[in-house]
Amino acid sequence: MQFNSLWFIPFFAVVYFANWHVKERLRQIILLSASLIFYCINGKEYMILFLFLILSTFLFGMAIERNTRKKKLLYFLAISVLIGMLLFFKYYRSFFPDNSVLTRWIMPIGFSFYTFQIIAYLTDLYRGGG
Repeated sequence: MQFNSLWFIPFFAVVYFANWHVKERLRQIILLSASLIFYCINGKEYMILFLFLILSTFLFGMAIERNTRKKKLLYFLAISVLIGMLLFFKYYRSFFPDNSVLTRWIMPIGFSFYTFQIIAYLTDLYRGGG
């Protein structure tokens, strides 16, 4: 779905009004669901990737916040996983031939932005800001 499509207007209207007429906890679920739907309408194959990013960020964030002894290890492990995924999607075409199954994969739109936002969030948690 693109911003200039006719489907975006009713989609946005429903999400906007639902956002203001529900409680805070349900609002987060609605916005998360709407974001995933909006992003994955044109690329369903990346739904698993973004669900993995969301779940791993949540779990790493909770672990970093609660575990004071292994905080540094968990932080660097999370950053390594995120940077590894980013490097894979950015540079895998350079390392695999054109006839490989992996060359059909393309980098999802906005993946770098989401990755760096997650890194900033985890850094805030690591430094105690969260």
